[in-house]
Amino acid sequence: MIDNETVRKLRQLDLSEFVDTLEMQEMDRDTRHLSFDERLQLSIDYLYQEKYNKRVSRLIKRSKFRIQDANIASIHYEKREIDRQTLQELATCNYSIIDKILFSKGSQVQEKHT
Repeated sequence: MIDNETVRKLRQLDLSEFVDTLEMQEMDRDTRHLSFDERLQLSIDYLYQEKYNKRVSRLIKRSKFRIQDANIASIHYEKREIDRQTLQELATCNYSIIDKILFSKGSQVQEKHT
């Protein structure tokens, strides 16, 4: 395990997540047998994902969305003129393979097959 002085320096460098992942690896028997390079790679992957998630959360909070935890699964389709299949296709972001042209008119979306 890393000594206290190194942990302090890592925290001072704003790498608390890195310290956390090293501590988790120390407690996990499956990672103890890994080489230094493998453990470092796992730590960096974890650190990258944590920093990315915090950044996304911060941007969502700053965006001042009316519903900050909205997602495609929470859409209510009943009594609305929304085509569930088209909306789910659009949510995949595979626009190039959809053979439809979508026209937006205010809050309505019309589709035209090509």
